Amino acid sequence: MNYFSNVNNLQDLKTRFRKLSMDLHPDKGGSKKAFQNMLNEYQGLFKRLLNNSDFSEERKVYETEADKNMRAVINQIIHLPGIELEIIGSWLWVTGNTYEHRDELKKSGLFFAPKKKAWYWRPAKYKKRSKKQFELVDLRSMYGAAKVESNTKQLVS
Repeated sequence: MNYFSNVNNLQDLKTRFRKLSMDLHPDKGGSKKAFQNMLNEYQGLFKRLLNNSDFSEERKVYETEADKNMRAVINQIIHLPGIELEIIGSWLWVTGNTYEHRDELKKSGLFFAPKKKAWYWRPAKYKKRSKKQFELVDLRSMYGAAKVESNTKQLVS
């Protein structure tokens, strides 16, 4: 393990992946080969940790699909200047200077939440169970959040 040593659960793996993506992504000045090696290591460890978890089979399929799709979306938009990426639960939230990138965000499969003034991506199979409306601050406290600062290339938990 070159990139994910001392990672013991899915949450730690996802957090480390987000930080490494910012550091190694070719659009951020990293090497394509190093990024691909990191991605291959991530995918192998993700499968191993997922299989060792106590999730139901349905939940494992959901986590696998959501993870794969979220990584694809992150790779499409990570190079955009002035945006902030934040993962809250299994959703990706994009804030910051998004107005000038709105067409690219739409193409990447994100939706705009006008009350939150933020863009979001969610797993396709997500079903809302409540009519309650929450602010981003509330969602962060309920589900936990990991924020990737585009300008500083640092992960803030």
